[in-house]
Amino acid sequence: MPNTRDDSAPAHSSSTFESSVSGELNSGESLSDSNFSVQSAGLTDVGLEREENQDCISVNPELGVYLVLDGMGGHQGGATASRIGCEVAAEVMQHGLASGRAHGELLVDAAKQAGARIHVDANRHSELHGMGTTFVGVVFANPQLAYIAHVGDSRAYLMRDHRLSRLTEDHTVVAELVALGKLTPAQAHNHPHSSVLSRNLGGLHTTNVDLSELHLKPFDRILLCSDGLNGYATQGDIEKIVDGAILPENASADLVELAKRGGGGDNVSVIIIDVGRHNQSSNSNSDTERLRRDGAQAWWKRRKLFLRVCSDMGLAESSIAAGLDKSEAISLLAGSYCEAVYHDLNNTSGVHVWTFADSLVTAWLGKSSSYPPLRELFDTLRAASLAVCEDLSQEDQDFGVCLEIAVLRSLVVGEMVIGSQMSTRIQKLSAEIAATAPSTELPDATFSGNPTIPFGDFEARSQPLSDLSDDVALALETSLSETKAALSLDHNPYLAIVLSAANESALDHNGKQEMSGTARELYGNHLLGESELNTIVAALDKARVAQLSEIRRAPTTDSGAQRTAFYLLSSAHQILFHALAMIVIEAGKPTSDRLQELQQETERLRLRVSRNQDILAHDVDIDTVEEPSP
Repeated sequence: MPNTRDDSAPAHSSSTFESSVSGELNSGESLSDSNFSVQSAGLTDVGLEREENQDCISVNPELGVYLVLDGMGGHQGGATASRIGCEVAAEVMQHGLASGRAHGELLVDAAKQAGARIHVDANRHSELHGMGTTFVGVVFANPQLAYIAHVGDSRAYLMRDHRLSRLTEDHTVVAELVALGKLTPAQAHNHPHSSVLSRNLGGLHTTNVDLSELHLKPFDRILLCSDGLNGYATQGDIEKIVDGAILPENASADLVELAKRGGGGDNVSVIIIDVGRHNQSSNSNSDTERLRRDGAQAWWKRRKLFLRVCSDMGLAESSIAAGLDKSEAISLLAGSYCEAVYHDLNNTSGVHVWTFADSLVTAWLGKSSSYPPLRELFDTLRAASLAVCEDLSQEDQDFGVCLEIAVLRSLVVGEMVIGSQMSTRIQKLSAEIAATAPSTELPDATFSGNPTIPFGDFEARSQPLSDLSDDVALALETSLSETKAALSLDHNPYLAIVLSAANESALDHNGKQEMSGTARELYGNHLLGESELNTIVAALDKARVAQLSEIRRAPTTDSGAQRTAFYLLSSAHQILFHALAMIVIEAGKPTSDRLQELQQETERLRLRVSRNQDILAHDVDIDTVEEPSP
């Protein structure tokens, strides 16, 4: 019987193909050869609003079979359908693989037999009538070849070269209407029947099952999930976690947490399958393994130092901390960030810093549109983080470099949250303007050649260095060429600009490169609210992640050179992002001012209507009444 899961208490379990208690984190390793290894982990959770978990997963690394099913059909039916489907499919796979059947054909047959069994049981028991389940499954023919079968809206994704791609198409009524051209993707996203399935296991005795073949490369990562994940988290946020977590166990747990933080309105199930990551990295990334093992404790041991530096730099006087006394401000802002970094180091992920930054930025921008306080706060957190890393470097320089790289990545995650929030606010502002005054001609919101906000401070923030060693230059140039190769299939038109500008700024280490000009080139003449801005932000994010990852693999035996190259490139990306953020803010100011004027005019008109209604009620001649002052 397979390792099925349908509750929420995480714990490690055996990787063998056997029955086990529901609700555990299931992980294992198998299917290895000299170049590839496959590791996996799965987790299912009831969510925050449902009383029962109607999802079911099976993780069988010994056979290379992984299943996610999401049941439906009332209080009893959903859980029963997914359980039966999971058990039948897993049993068919076990017997079929033992007899040597073709992997892809067998996976489709397993899904069909599961659907037939569910249909029969539903007709036998009135209380189960109408039950059914989605199905997405993967079977490995070998570590380099897998087959994916699916029915319904549970999904399979592939993470390759830092990019998350969907491998399956939802079998929903709305998705089919989009395919037929009857609905646009935007209409489908908000359609009230977006979750109504056009195909499931159990609704009919026989079901069409989609099958695809997947050829795998080292460092590929497969994600299987129920719609409780993608229904409550954006693909961009899912991509950050799937790409950032080192171990599949951490990725699974962080994805479940992400869905719950997004509302958790449904059961959520995920399975992460890694190909070659750990086999390839066991020798080349020993620093990463040590960071995962000892980094969190080393960071937390220096917590008081971190808080002291934040206090000395005046963090408590920030306008973001208004209304808090000094100890509260340090605890709430610096303490929370320090704890988030600790958990991310401990779990080899980035979800906790992302959550901290998202909550902070959302709260601040909800009451103020001022960007400088956020900039000052993150500068303070950066300085305190580097102080901790410097202190550790006094004991162990190599480990200090390793920790600094991880901490700088956390800070960049925070920076990208700011960018995402800014983009969202601009789009919302544009929608509000359109709703308030659809016929009003708005001023040109594009960037002019005469900036009203200085950009010099950003360039000055780079630390000048006297010499750029050959090892540093080699690491930078190698990372650029490798990143371009890794992203060669990505059609984002801004990637090449971002990659070249960041590399040139890093090489021009005395801060001579004018990044604000590149930011203006990226922003161009795009109007507020255009989806193009999201494409620009995506290019910044993808380029940053890819380049910094390649720095870790750069051919240098000098850890100091690697640290310098990482710092220069990280700073270059921050500078470019800062410049773009300020341009976005500047471009939005005329529109924001116009919106305020329209709101004031609307209020004056509302008061005038109210006054006239009062006058008419008392039968007074309107023309004899004095107009109130604005």
